[in-house]
Amino acid sequence: TEPTRVRGAGPTPLPLFPPSGATSGCASPSGRGQRAWTEPGARGPRGATAAGRAAAACPPPAVTATAPGQPSGASTAWASEGDTAPATRMTVPPVPRTSGRCSALSSTASLSVGNSTRGRRTGEACSLTCLAEGFNFYTERAAAVVDGTPCRPDTVDICVSGECKHVGCDRVLGSDLREDKCRVCGGDGSACKTIEGVFGPASPGAGYEDVVWIPKGSVHIFIQDLNLSLSHLALKGDQESLLLEGLPGTPQPHRLPLAGTTFQLRQGPDQTQSLEALGPINASLIVMVLARTELPALRYRFNAPIARDALPPYSWHYAPWTKCSAQCAGGSQVQAVECRNQLDSSAVAPHHCSAHSKLPKRQRACNTEPCPPDWVVGNWSRCSRSCDAGVRSRSVVCQRRVSAAEEKALDDSACPQPRPPVLEACQGPACPPEWAALDWSECTPSCGPGLRHRVVLCKSADHRATLPPAHCSPAAKPPATMRCNLRRCPPARWVAGEWGECSAPCGVGQQQRAVRCTSHSGQPSQECTEALRPPATQQCEAKCDSAPPGDGPEECKDVNKVAYCPLVLKFQFCSRAYFRQMCCKTCQGH
Repeated sequence: TEPTRVRGAGPTPLPLFPPSGATSGCASPSGRGQRAWTEPGARGPRGATAAGRAAAACPPPAVTATAPGQPSGASTAWASEGDTAPATRMTVPPVPRTSGRCSALSSTASLSVGNSTRGRRTGEACSLTCLAEGFNFYTERAAAVVDGTPCRPDTVDICVSGECKHVGCDRVLGSDLREDKCRVCGGDGSACKTIEGVFGPASPGAGYEDVVWIPKGSVHIFIQDLNLSLSHLALKGDQESLLLEGLPGTPQPHRLPLAGTTFQLRQGPDQTQSLEALGPINASLIVMVLARTELPALRYRFNAPIARDALPPYSWHYAPWTKCSAQCAGGSQVQAVECRNQLDSSAVAPHHCSAHSKLPKRQRACNTEPCPPDWVVGNWSRCSRSCDAGVRSRSVVCQRRVSAAEEKALDDSACPQPRPPVLEACQGPACPPEWAALDWSECTPSCGPGLRHRVVLCKSADHRATLPPAHCSPAAKPPATMRCNLRRCPPARWVAGEWGECSAPCGVGQQQRAVRCTSHSGQPSQECTEALRPPATQQCEAKCDSAPPGDGPEECKDVNKVAYCPLVLKFQFCSRAYFRQMCCKTCQGH
């Protein structure tokens, strides 16, 4: 049955709370007064329990508690018994069934939609899972929800093509920018402080007790029941309040909206309960507990905002990640650090921030998947001609970049077609006249050192016309002669002439011949070996005729009128008949 709300005296202040704003002359025997809520099962004034009747008979005045750090005039108040506005009481509801996409899938069954969270795989978070009304089962109606649908509650990750994609706190898909503990995107955690503790000892039977005041703007709120659900929790705000009664066996978790955020009520396997919210809350809350045992009842932790005037005016923040330096095969991104104004988050000059607290610059790899196969072309070579039309070439290879330092060569069929050209025409300036040389002649002589000759003409660029030599550059004229040596020539040799006549017409005389050294071409030479020189004279003998009877032998003498007989002998002319006769005596024996 629905519990009855009973107006009670203000709670006894705890160290984290300010003093009560009013006192009550009607107190309980324990001196602690009645709390705002009776225990479950308490009834109204008609069928009230003893505690309930006492509270109804002795209504306390309204109690106003000003929270620490709140601005002047801000307060949190409980309504007294005479207030006309009814207090709000929320118990744990059943698991909500959202409507929308599922109802359009079937005309015979009413279905509600929910993103599947039963599995751990990313794909299941983005499937369309529906609960049939009136039945206790879910069914997957589609493999993927509409793109842009959040993957899970309380997350900015979204579904794209059936896959859960990470979204940074800057709402950029794939960004690694994260919230700090104060839920400041890219912050350094200096905008809040962590408050935590354990409440106790409790006062069983004393009604709801204040545990801790959670100021407006707090984030990452966590409250845990340490007594196996033997306590009841309540969150009290300015405009709304929430009473949480443990409901064992009810499907967990429960999503409970309060103070501009959503609280998650979870029940662990040991029956302990926890209440969590990301925040920030838009109103201050007071955590209260109705204890059934004196043991410590609650553990709490939250990050409360620090007053703006206590914050440094400037602080370091991470800027968005830069664009990836490569589209594939491994690039890098850099996240720079910038100094910002704490009041409006605008970027300011770095000298405004403390150099000692500067955050380190971040760098990460990106687009690490291999690149698709593609053509890698080299630079064009020089034109084959420095003037007029020519051809140039380049290398074209099919490759796939695997990483920043590795490329893999592939067959041409793996790359997109057509293949880029390897050759192309090129055009230079008009060519000037140039020298044209005809073929070389044969080497002359055929052995030993010689010369080759050729004709060199001044021609037009197309070699069709012969021009005067003055039209061509003299410095560029090619040589018209060149030295050559086909083979070694035969060595020089001695050449001997025919033998002359015998110097004595009869008897013993001498014959002579000419011996000279000649080259292979018949020219006189000095390179013959003297030891191989053939003899130039030889002995000869002629038979003498017999004298007529009565005549004696003719006297052999030199003719007196001849005065050159010694020269005849010197130059070996005795072999000749004339000189042998005229100089008989001189030539005798030679």
